[in-house]
Amino acid sequence: MSPTAPTYRPDVYATGAILDPYPHYRRMRELGPVVWLPRQRAHAVVHHAPCKEVLLADDRFRSERGVALNPVANRLSRGTTLNSDDADHERRRRLLASRLTPKALRSMREEVDRRADAVVEAAVSRGEVDGVGARVGSTSCPGRGRPSTAWARRTRGRSAPHRGPCA
Repeated sequence: MSPTAPTYRPDVYATGAILDPYPHYRRMRELGPVVWLPRQRAHAVVHHAPCKEVLLADDRFRSERGVALNPVANRLSRGTTLNSDDADHERRRRLLASRLTPKALRSMREEVDRRADAVVEAAVSRGEVDGVGARVGSTSCPGRGRPSTAWARRTRGRSAPHRGPCA
């Protein structure tokens, strides 16, 4: 138990909580700016100002070992902008920034719209949506060409890590 934060005992990863998280968010916020989640053995910062403070205090709250509550996700996201700090984070962020400007994204709009329409049409015809399968099935990234052979070998037959060929 955390000695400094109130404890929130409901499982925020239970199916019901995932399908309707807002009552949980409200109850956590009512308890205070930070709550202890005993099932995850982690603190959750649930008010805006303290959350912003934590995000800006990268000297005390480090990201390089992961930010997820799942060790597999943390391992798979090593080397990404999200899981990096200091000069490494700045370097990665600078590399991505030019690709995420409105101007850069505008050049991909038609291709992204075309692909999104195809995913929706396929889901409607199947009667189900599998966002992970749709992402894994993508063969290239707009403006980036085809994924590397190494990436394709690493992800064949299983869900792709969130840092695939477009990361």
